[in-house]
Amino acid sequence: MTSAIYTHEGTDVVVKLGNYKNGRLTVQLMDKALNFPYCRVSINLTDAPCPDGYAYIKNYSENTGIDNWLMQNGIVSRPIQHVPDLNGQLVPLVKILIVEEGAYLKKSPHSFASVGC
Repeated sequence: MTSAIYTHEGTDVVVKLGNYKNGRLTVQLMDKALNFPYCRVSINLTDAPCPDGYAYIKNYSENTGIDNWLMQNGIVSRPIQHVPDLNGQLVPLVKILIVEEGAYLKKSPHSFASVGC
């Protein structure tokens, strides 16, 4: 997990990066106080291209507005493009702008920009 603490709707959270089985990045918010998952923000669109260091963000349903919150906090870039998921919802493809110490990433942390539901 990242060491930076963010506040989302009154809850202190940290960002946890991981990998789906196909190697793509997962992005999850963890409740800092409970050390428990707060919100999974990424979605694995296996039929859509996704460069290393990027992720698709589920920004609808219970995650409405999470993409804007992630951008405002310097966690992700502005959307590179929008792609429909299996339900026809357009989800943004964004670059992950933070690097998690010890995270398993397909490329070295140097391939990421350095900035630190």
